Amino acid sequence: MKKVLLCACMAVLLLAAASPCLAASPWDGTWKLNEAKSKMTGATTTLTESGGMYTVDTGSFKFKFACDGKDYTLIADRTITCTGGPNNFTEVMKIAGKPFETTKRTISADGKTMTEVSTGTRPDGTAFTDTETEMRVGPGTGMAGTWKSTKVKDSAPGSFMLKVNGDVLHFDDTAYKEVSDAKLDGTPAPITGGTAPAGLMVSNKLQNGGVFSIVTLNGKELSRDMMTISADGKTLTDVVWTVGKESEKRSYVYDKQ
Repeated sequence: MKKVLLCACMAVLLLAAASPCLAASPWDGTWKLNEAKSKMTGATTTLTESGGMYTVDTGSFKFKFACDGKDYTLIADRTITCTGGPNNFTEVMKIAGKPFETTKRTISADGKTMTEVSTGTRPDGTAFTDTETEMRVGPGTGMAGTWKSTKVKDSAPGSFMLKVNGDVLHFDDTAYKEVSDAKLDGTPAPITGGTAPAGLMVSNKLQNGGVFSIVTLNGKELSRDMMTISADGKTLTDVVWTVGKESEKRSYVYDKQ
């Protein structure tokens, strides 16, 4: 559930580019995630429970649901249906009423660890199985409490294509079929196609040798990131964080293909 909520955001976090004055931009090309070199863990999520209703707060998203088999709205065209308990839950994420991802949460016997296994099919038809392990870092029982990501494994590491056209960066995530053409002067631009929800925007600005980006959804800030490229042009590093959670920065490293 959480994975797909954030996947559109993770895609647009990569919409940075190089200076428009470069005749042949080293940012152009296809970039593939290198999980071994990345630090994708450290983010925290808090779930509180009251009267059978759970409130989820990631710092970017906040929504409510109950594990009663009913659909609950996450954002715009996105809903979640939860069943199970007290230590085993199944959640189905739907986009425009169509099931997209199924997540199975399992809480350890001692209540200290939660494992999430998410499966589904991307817009390009490829299947995925993503696994995340989280550690309880605050008080709570069952699913309720504050959880910190300690291990992330994707069955098929993501890749995307970048192309600088003058002062515009073209971004294309072929697996999720999400595209954008954003200027490098901080002007917000929409992300369209695939799983991108309506109102998803990104603004990019050249800063300190890289590109600083802010991602928003219907005017609400979701995340910030700073993207840089190595001197040899072979590695792209994207550092991502949520305002107020700067200590939870994650680093995604991509290799040029």
